[in-house]
Amino acid sequence: MTEILLAVSNAPACDHHSQEELQKHARWLIATLTWIPDDKASVTFVENFQMTETLFEAAIDARNRGCDEIAREIGESLLSWTFKGGRYQTGWGILERGLCGLATFALLGGDEQVSVFRTALAAHLSRESAPAQEIRDRAAREIFERAESLYRQGHWSSRIDMAIDRSDHEKLRPLLEEIAGLLSPGMAHQTSTV
Repeated sequence: MTEILLAVSNAPACDHHSQEELQKHARWLIATLTWIPDDKASVTFVENFQMTETLFEAAIDARNRGCDEIAREIGESLLSWTFKGGRYQTGWGILERGLCGLATFALLGGDEQVSVFRTALAAHLSRESAPAQEIRDRAAREIFERAESLYRQGHWSSRIDMAIDRSDHEKLRPLLEEIAGLLSPGMAHQTSTV
């Protein structure tokens, strides 16, 4: 629904007031996704419907439609969800998939967006509600493995995986390695000595 509202808001026949109203409603629809309870059962249930993928797709779509402010807001919602859902072992890999998607999304926005992402990531990692170190270590291993396998071709069913596959791997790989190091500083030391 958000995609439709943003598409219509960019139609040539849409006047400025209608564009603002349509974009406001698109923001509201995405904002409703931030009210999900953060208990494990709710997180697992919602991720069954691909919440991480949905937020990533909405952010990419907003950016592709030139709605950069809305794309930024959705990116912030994705980061929040990544840490809310990433606190639990659900079998969906929310923390690592979300962070890989966010890294790719930031790269598409340029150096300034990568810097903003780094700052926001550090802030989330320093919060008391951040995932336990065991979960962070597992996610760091997965992200590091993903960084190592960027050049393998695949048939991806995930929009995040497709975006990663199409990204600038020369820029994405060090960013993913940096993220893995922030999640698990011991792992960064181990991989730098290999």
